[in-house]
Amino acid sequence: MPWNSSGGFTTGRPWFPYAPGLPANNVASETNDPQSLLSYYRNWIAARKRSEALLKGDIAPLDSSAQILAFIRDSGSERVLVVHNVSSSPVTAGPLAVTANGFETVYADSGVPDPTGSSGAWSIALPPHSSGTWRLR
Repeated sequence: MPWNSSGGFTTGRPWFPYAPGLPANNVASETNDPQSLLSYYRNWIAARKRSEALLKGDIAPLDSSAQILAFIRDSGSERVLVVHNVSSSPVTAGPLAVTANGFETVYADSGVPDPTGSSGAWSIALPPHSSGTWRLR
């Protein structure tokens, strides 16, 4: 991502042209916008840094569909449920065979609620192209 509306990487001529949208899609213009792509990635990176399971836990895939990618990350001291809706339509993930008494949100996109149901049969209603991550209790 370019640093500013003029690119900001060099005072010379770059080897390749910048992508369209340079005036709006750069670090300087997106830094203070909580809805920007830069903020989106910063939020997910911060969530990963706060979670041992997300940093280095083992991955156990859950039954998923073509629209849902769901898995558990387990570091021994922490278990985390990660669910992604990779489709352009709202979907419900589940029931997911996850043993837990409840969840604590690590990070979830806007509009993504906490899982509902009971241990071994949790469901999550996900808006299009959204994701959520929860610490298992």
